[in-house]
Amino acid sequence: MKRGNPEFFVKSVEQSFCPCCGGCLKVIGSRKREFINSEGAVVVLIIRRLRCCECEKIHHELPDILVPYKRYGSESVEVVVSGDNKHSVAADESTIYRLRSWFDSLEKPKSLDALNEFFRVWLEECYQNKTHSALENNAKTPSSAYSSDSKPLKFIDIDILANAFLHFEERKVDKSGCISFQGKKYEVGLSFIGCTVNVVYDPADISVLIYIIKNNHLRLVKWLFKTIIHFY
Repeated sequence: MKRGNPEFFVKSVEQSFCPCCGGCLKVIGSRKREFINSEGAVVVLIIRRLRCCECEKIHHELPDILVPYKRYGSESVEVVVSGDNKHSVAADESTIYRLRSWFDSLEKPKSLDALNEFFRVWLEECYQNKTHSALENNAKTPSSAYSSDSKPLKFIDIDILANAFLHFEERKVDKSGCISFQGKKYEVGLSFIGCTVNVVYDPADISVLIYIIKNNHLRLVKWLFKTIIHFY
């Protein structure tokens, strides 16, 4: 009697939710799923079939070593589509060609919003739910580590965060005691004629600038054609 391929039962250690509506999933059975690993051997996985309690759609619980609708494991597919010549894949040339053609046909992001959405899906579906080598000897995922951490969250003050992303440039005070910044005049003071000041500003709102004089005193100045307010 010929011995069959080894079978492995797959079960997530975390609660799974419906990718369509976010509802809870209930196990309704299982099925076999074969794939070819990087050495060319056929591996049989027994994966769970789940039904959403809300929208009643059926899903299959796939581990991250699989690519949906592909016979080869994710490690082999990644080597092929990345053009990595340092590692070999146990596949013939026609299979490699089909994998590359499939990858090239995938939708590419055409805007920043689309790119952010792709990143969000990768972050939530892949990275956050994949075991990490820095978390308890590769035994925990970032998601489970976050959920099990009992330390309270710390939130940075919004003003500190805003100030951390201010821009910085230098300007020389002219003979009228003003500086020119992005085509506008700002009054600094006659006592600073000829001095170079450090201008700190928010690029989203240049109606108000902060400049730093040599003794590190901060002064707030507004656009010359608006009300000018100095703070020491």
